[in-house]
Amino acid sequence: MSKVSVYMTRLRYVDGVRAALAAGVVLGCWAAGCSRPAMLLPSETRSAPPPAPAAPEGAALPAAPPRQVALGKSVMGQPLVLEVFGTGPQPVLILGGFHGDEASGADVARRLAALLREDPAAAQGRPVAVLAPVNPDGLTRGTRANANGVDLNRNFPAQNWRPSAAGRRYFGGRQPASEPEVRAVMWAVEWLRPGLVISLHARAHGPCNNYDGPAGRPVAERMARHNGYPVVATIGYPTPGSLGNWAGIDQRIPMVTLELPGRLGGRPCWRANREALLAAVGGHAAPPSAPAAEDTALGQ
Repeated sequence: MSKVSVYMTRLRYVDGVRAALAAGVVLGCWAAGCSRPAMLLPSETRSAPPPAPAAPEGAALPAAPPRQVALGKSVMGQPLVLEVFGTGPQPVLILGGFHGDEASGADVARRLAALLREDPAAAQGRPVAVLAPVNPDGLTRGTRANANGVDLNRNFPAQNWRPSAAGRRYFGGRQPASEPEVRAVMWAVEWLRPGLVISLHARAHGPCNNYDGPAGRPVAERMARHNGYPVVATIGYPTPGSLGNWAGIDQRIPMVTLELPGRLGGRPCWRANREALLAAVGGHAAPPSAPAAEDTALGQ
């Protein structure tokens, strides 16, 4: 049995713990080496607390503090930690820093998380989960690939994954889902069942709102009204094994890859995209019930 088959078999354990998000559970992913997901309750919830007093009529209830979810570790042992804001079904999953030479993506995701810590109301009642960076080893080294030389955005077990030569810029690994960072993202998707995934990248060829599958298009168009970037179904070349293909096309989850201007730093990219991201979070679409012709679109 391949590693991917073993991985997907283990993911079936998720059925018994999906309610963890609403309960505020912190989860340790098997990607760190466990044989199955391990649940760890925060210290303050190990014993049942007394019922909270009722809030005065008309008073706002305090927002639940963000929870940290340990998804595993990178090749070099750096922790991959998901920060979850709010509770409820179909959260928005924000991923930044797949490529270590695209630091602005990780920076914008971090700035969004900082905003939600300071002002939970900015999410407009939507639960949001943020992982940044996805590729901490590459970010430390300033390289596109992870410490194994694998382009993480070509390593997902999408139907169009194909082997490629090691050492190349787009090397997708010797088999799909071979990298711990990719398995961590897959676990997050399987556990959260997000209603929208937004992946933050950067490129020198110009910014865009790239959607994968028809469900992502309305979100990309909503974002375009705020950042002014073009809305595209493909970036112009094949991306086998990308997150967009695996999540947006194969899984039919609304998926947008926000390509930031490659020559700008994180701060100006955040200023240009703050409202676009909040608009996407506040009005994300639910997954479609059936695939459509546009499901063949290529993603970043």
